[in-house]
Amino acid sequence: METYIKKMNKMLLLHYGSDTDSHPRFRLSWSEDLLEKRKKNDAEGSFELLKKYSYIKDRWILEVHTPHQELLNDVISPDHYEPLWLYTANKGEYYAPKWDDLEIIIKSFIENVVKPHKMNDKQMKKEAEEKVKEAEDEVFDRLQQENSFLGHQIHGREAISFAGMKRKES
Repeated sequence: METYIKKMNKMLLLHYGSDTDSHPRFRLSWSEDLLEKRKKNDAEGSFELLKKYSYIKDRWILEVHTPHQELLNDVISPDHYEPLWLYTANKGEYYAPKWDDLEIIIKSFIENVVKPHKMNDKQMKKEAEEKVKEAEDEVFDRLQQENSFLGHQIHGREAISFAGMKRKES
């Protein structure tokens, strides 16, 4: 399984690249292998190595690199990776990572989390206008079909269509 995961991590790097600091944007990690250096609550200011995910046992984790994230005060040398997906089923059963799963999870993350944060108001307005135009075009196409009730009424001049007319700007 270890060589399979190494291959998956290479594919993640190849498909999704690395950040400006050369860390892969996404990685698969085994919960038991990840340690963090944390400050101890003592007067000497010493530290200890603890499991990064103490609440997760024996599971693969898809992590995303977050270099600009604010950290807890007790973490001394963070790796800047945060969990994105835990490979466990509803009732806690183990299941192995698959490439198709990774693609769906990552594309969804990029589409729903990354893109909206990178878009400015002008881009968001343009995208919204394009979606409205697509919906209008779809309705207009449906109305042009004689086999729809409303389409039949329009062709029989029993109804009118305002499709294609420009809206007044308010």
